[in-house]
Amino acid sequence: MLERKHLFEFTDLNWWPKALRSLLTDYLHTVVEINRPFSEKVHLIADALTATSQRRVVDLCSGHAGPWLHLNKELKDKTGYDVEITLTDKYPSDTASEKIAAMDNVDYHADSVDALDVPDDLHGVRTLFNGFHHFEEEAAQGILADAIEKKQAIVVFEMLQREWKDIFAILLFVPFMVLFITPRIRPFSMKRILFTYATPVTILLVLWDTIVSTLRCYTPNELEKMAQAAGGDDYNWDIGTYRSGFLPVTYMLGHPKT
Repeated sequence: MLERKHLFEFTDLNWWPKALRSLLTDYLHTVVEINRPFSEKVHLIADALTATSQRRVVDLCSGHAGPWLHLNKELKDKTGYDVEITLTDKYPSDTASEKIAAMDNVDYHADSVDALDVPDDLHGVRTLFNGFHHFEEEAAQGILADAIEKKQAIVVFEMLQREWKDIFAILLFVPFMVLFITPRIRPFSMKRILFTYATPVTILLVLWDTIVSTLRCYTPNELEKMAQAAGGDDYNWDIGTYRSGFLPVTYMLGHPKT
């Protein structure tokens, strides 16, 4: 097992130009939309809703809407009803509302929401997709502690596993994936085409952030210890990993014991 390293990611840099940031975020969003790596475990969210008698999901660190463009319908198929989904972010997206406009049960919270201190009025099952590794251990534990203190269920998904084989796979396959996926990213951007095919900028950026994200990822054992340290003795936890095609996924579900 690789030692965890909290190196910098370009998407974490506040001063990083928006045009270059979008090369990374749009690529990741498209990979998720094409491969749908969280779909086979969407029942974890449904289970959390049932266990807590909730009909609302509060998504943390939503960015540009995360996987909800497809996960919304898949969750309805599991539960049999429209779940109210509230997307939140510390720095709310100015474009996400356009993406979710056609979905009546999804809204984007206009105010900044800190994942370590979610407002009391935002009750519901908390979800966090591909964002947990951005937090160092103390802050990540604080996310769990805030959910536990306010007796809210939480479901975390990371499209990552901290394994040597995944680092090798990233180095081998990601450049080809970037070349293949770039023409499928919408809206079409000639700037993105130039940064990908005329120069290797996009490939290098995606490679760096993907490798660093993998090195930042928490293992199931680390997540379990974190949950207990956050005060989760009165919670039921389901923590593990799986493969969705060639994509490695780590997941964590916690909800109050009944």
